[in-house]
Amino acid sequence: FLFSSRRRQKRQVSVSWARRCVQETGDISMERTFLSMREQKTQLNKKVRDTQRLISYEKTPEEVKKRKIDEIKELRKQQKYLEEVEMFELRYRKIRFIERVKAERRIKKAKKELEEATEENREQLKAALQECEDNLLYIKFFPHTEKYLSLYAKESESCKEKREELFKKIKENLE
Repeated sequence: FLFSSRRRQKRQVSVSWARRCVQETGDISMERTFLSMREQKTQLNKKVRDTQRLISYEKTPEEVKKRKIDEIKELRKQQKYLEEVEMFELRYRKIRFIERVKAERRIKKAKKELEEATEENREQLKAALQECEDNLLYIKFFPHTEKYLSLYAKESESCKEKREELFKKIKENLE
């Protein structure tokens, strides 16, 4: 009984944190992706269970059993991929949220400075605004199967190189 109440409390805390994030930003995409991953995971589990039952049935022909065994292997790969995505999504969710808020704040600030700017420094401010918007795209469309590389943290040269490579991939995917 004690363990189940702790699990419930932990789940309530994470759900309330997600709701608070959605209320503050109005962005429901993070919550939707998490729920759809859960739904996909349960559907895959059902498919695996059904195919295992079909294989265990005595009257199933051998050739069908072989095909179903291959199908189970493929479903297991998909399950593993979804678990990996879920792990990275949960691990870096808060960091990505904080960085997204920072990026949105910087975009708002850059737009305000651009409106008040004179003709001399307008080009510099446009470049700064474009950089902020690119950072926001990086945060939103970062691959869910890789360790998240923070934009605003102090890091080594190798991390910067990896970030640039990932940024190029993200831009290519968007185009």
